[in-house]
Amino acid sequence: LQDKIEMAGYIGDINELKSCYQKSDIFVLPSYIEGFPRVLYESMSQCLPIVSTDVGGIPHLLVNNENALLCKAGDIECMVRKLLKLIELPSLRKKMIKNNVKLFEEIASDSPGKQHSLAIRRIFHVK
Repeated sequence: LQDKIEMAGYIGDINELKSCYQKSDIFVLPSYIEGFPRVLYESMSQCLPIVSTDVGGIPHLLVNNENALLCKAGDIECMVRKLLKLIELPSLRKKMIKNNVKLFEEIASDSPGKQHSLAIRRIFHVK
């Protein structure tokens, strides 16, 4: 996969960031530690399927096989399997993109306070 993967790193310029998202087919976040990273909101808003680790707040908002494919931190073989799965199953990519756009629109339409409240309710499983 080396010829198909680009490790972008930090991108500070908004136009370069938009271009990077637009050229991408899948967003991968192999973090060991996170809260809930803003890049996941950004990738959802840009209609990208997500492969990530299930650390921090990530699994409290993203659901495995619904709007993301999640792996344990450090499980490289899992990441490779999940990437190949997305490449091989266009129907899964479309489903994840649809679910992510819906989730992003739901979150983005709320005030920041409501967004935090939603995240906290999901983390602590409060209805």
